[in-house]
Amino acid sequence: MYQDAETGFADHADNTFQEGSFGEEAIRKGFIRKVYGILLTQIMFTLGIMSIFLYILFEAFLLGTVAARYDADEVMYAAAITAVVVLGLTIFAFQTKWDFTMMGGMLCVLLLVLIVFGILAAIFHNKILSMVYASIGALIFSAYIVFDTQMMLGGKHKYALSPEEYIFAALNLYLDIVNLFLFILAIFGGSRD
Repeated sequence: MYQDAETGFADHADNTFQEGSFGEEAIRKGFIRKVYGILLTQIMFTLGIMSIFLYILFEAFLLGTVAARYDADEVMYAAAITAVVVLGLTIFAFQTKWDFTMMGGMLCVLLLVLIVFGILAAIFHNKILSMVYASIGALIFSAYIVFDTQMMLGGKHKYALSPEEYIFAALNLYLDIVNLFLFILAIFGGSRD
């Protein structure tokens, strides 16, 4: 004979429970929904964290492959310049009165133009064209760093991310910084050739 953990009463021989006990079907279904809801939330959170770490792992492999084409000095200079630029742009995003969050559409259009320009630069391989492409790309992703930083700040800005979107915000900044690094590295590589 077992004892019901919720009510503290022993189970009856006919398996009926007292009124309001855990054995009522509506209470049991509500309990099951809550348990599976919490479990689903935990799994989704874990999958989100695992996905971002897997993405970062693959991105690190890609960066390592690209950086292997350059001298170690060039990679270190590009990393140092990227760090200084990101720090400066972050301070600028905190201090400026300009609202970059309204420029999301314009930045998206500029990014599409950059992609088309990159395809043309790959077809018509030219040193000057590659340098212009890398320079414009560095400028666009610098603007994206300010944009994404201000989206995280919220406050007086027109658009903002909610506090629950921290993974999205981290991924946005990560992509901006990686792309800025790659474009700065391309500028160093283009000046070498």
